Amino acid sequence: MNKRTGLLRILTTMLGCVLAFGLVIGLAGCGKSNDEEQIRSAVSQVMDAFKNPTKENLKQFVDASDVNLDELEQYGVDIYEFLGHCFSHFDYKINEVKVEKDGATASLSLTNADLGKAMQAAQEEYMANLDYTAIQNSDNPQLEVAKGLFAKIYEKLDASEDLVTTDATLKLTKVNGEWKLDEQSVNEVVSAMYGGIQL
Repeated sequence: MNKRTGLLRILTTMLGCVLAFGLVIGLAGCGKSNDEEQIRSAVSQVMDAFKNPTKENLKQFVDASDVNLDELEQYGVDIYEFLGHCFSHFDYKINEVKVEKDGATASLSLTNADLGKAMQAAQEEYMANLDYTAIQNSDNPQLEVAKGLFAKIYEKLDASEDLVTTDATLKLTKVNGEWKLDEQSVNEVVSAMYGGIQL
């Protein structure tokens, strides 16, 4: 089974969309505070939701992002269960927000379990103990394997003690009075939020 790359693509893309739309919501709702305060408040709002990753806290961002969850559902993955396990150890610090004319940066330190390491360990352990006969006799072998693999990934994430802190910089540009996110910097932040995973 070599679904890891495809799943990572889906999951990291999803998180990038959720993060981006969450920040747009936050920036739109911050009132008339100055730009630095507005950006810091928006970033804090989103990061606080991931720091306490309940469905209640994340649903507004997932819904607003209009992410297509069909690909995840074919693997039997519930997005909120996945995020709950991925961010059970998550913490963050906003080090500095700089605003210069129509450009801004928010320097972040993001701490979490390493999703890539957890996925690799889970896959190796799960495949080493896979009951091929039971899988072949299943009505949906692909779904059966995915469910077992994700259960093992969640187990590895929950048990993670070797947390990673990664620095990342979110870049923004003001266009027609609104702050727009730099896509590459969103990817950098997503990577750091997942424990420094290579996207």
